[in-house]
Amino acid sequence: MMKTFTVTYTETKVYEGIVEAETLEQAADRVRDGYVEEEVLVEKDITIDELKLEQTEEPDNVRSLVINYGELSFTNFEHAVNVLSEEYGFEGEAWEMVVASGDLEILCEFLSEDGISAEIE
Repeated sequence: MMKTFTVTYTETKVYEGIVEAETLEQAADRVRDGYVEEEVLVEKDITIDELKLEQTEEPDNVRSLVINYGELSFTNFEHAVNVLSEEYGFEGEAWEMVVASGDLEILCEFLSEDGISAEIE
């Protein structure tokens, strides 16, 4: 089943666009591998510090959440909550408290209470 994802892709530039794919990882791969026409993507302005931060994230720091039988891989908590917020539309005071906690356990509890199966890998 195809879903629509908003994908941000960073190499030397940052693009945002809407991509159809079965999983978030597949959407990112489609952008990275050039299967998405460039005019679909919009270049965003970022600072050099943000770009350096993105490029220096260590691959061995990758964490995963298994969510409704799909897997979300991320290198920092903020990235995970941004992806979940976009995909599931989370907002409001309770969500802000989860985001502010920076705690994966609290995030999983929140997702479970919302009827989303989630466990830390």
